[in-house]
Amino acid sequence: MNAHGLTLLLGNHTEILKLKRKFKPSNHGNKVWDSSWLLIDYLCRSGAIGYSRVLELGCGWGLTGVYCAKKQGASVICSDPDEDVQPYLNLIAKANHTKVDFLNMGIDQIKRNILKEVDVIIGSDICFCDTMIDPLRRLINRAKKASVKKILLCDPGRWPFEDLAELLEGKKGVALIDWETHTPKEIKGKILEICF
Repeated sequence: MNAHGLTLLLGNHTEILKLKRKFKPSNHGNKVWDSSWLLIDYLCRSGAIGYSRVLELGCGWGLTGVYCAKKQGASVICSDPDEDVQPYLNLIAKANHTKVDFLNMGIDQIKRNILKEVDVIIGSDICFCDTMIDPLRRLINRAKKASVKKILLCDPGRWPFEDLAELLEGKKGVALIDWETHTPKEIKGKILEICF
C-alpha cells in the first residue's frame, strides 16, 4: 500500500509473514492502526512538525515516525514498551529508505532527560483504555517541564481519549481538532494538539 509518499507492507507481505513467525507483538502492536494515517495526513496538510527531533509514543510498526523521518526530514525516536515491534519498525523504515531509532520504553519510563532531546511528541491510537489517561497526563507535564514544543495525539475518538482531552480543555495552547482523510481510505478521528 502506498500513500503520502510512504510504502506500507501489509500483514500478508512475505517479509511481514517471516517476522510474524519469530516476533509476536503484544499490547496491540500487531499492525498499523488507522489513526496513524490520520495523523500523517494532518502532518502533511498542516505542516505541523516544523521541528527536527520527534518522539513517537507507542509506535508499534512506526509508520508515523517513518513519515516524519522520510518526508519531514526529522530525526525520529520511536518508542514502545514491546520490544517485539522493533523488527517490524525496522522493516517499514527500510522499505521507505529511511532510518529511525527505537527506544524500548513505556510512557511512564520516558523521563525528562530523554524529553529534553525532543521537539515534538506524536502518538496514534495510544489512549485506548482508561489506564492510559494518567500516564499520558504525567508525560504531558514532564514534556512541558523539559521544553518540548508540541504534542500531537490522534485517536478515532474513544472515550478515554476524550476524557484526556477534557482534562486539558481550556488550558493555553490546547486544541481538539476533528480530522478526516480519504488517503489511503476514508478515516475520521480527532487530534489533540498541545503547544507549549
